[in-house]
Amino acid sequence: MSSSISTTDSNSYRRCLERGVKCKCRILAPCWEAWKNGTHDPGRRFYGCSRYKDPHLRCNLFQWAEPQYTEIGREVIEDLRMKLSVKCDELLYLSDDLSLAEKEVSSFKEKLSVAEMKNKETVELLNC
Repeated sequence: MSSSISTTDSNSYRRCLERGVKCKCRILAPCWEAWKNGTHDPGRRFYGCSRYKDPHLRCNLFQWAEPQYTEIGREVIEDLRMKLSVKCDELLYLSDDLSLAEKEVSSFKEKLSVAEMKNKETVELLNC
């Protein structure tokens, strides 16, 4: 298993734990979500040995906690993942734009401050 699996805090995760599956290690196997690229059913929950990262201790338990998704379900999830990816890219672009705009505003404020000081000095000279 890769680092792309994650536990979830949803009610369904709690239901997974309540039902529970003990692995051959005699410990309660956590309920994970499959989000690895190329996963046939992205987001589908499964039970896996909690020692999966240690090849010497793990028992290789793998058991689906949910039924297989329908083809339309897979298509919807993939479409939403692509849309999310596009939105994340847009957000990064807009964040860069915002950062640039904030720098410009800061520069204009500095120029305004200098201009106001010069204006004040000029007014003081004219009033003398």
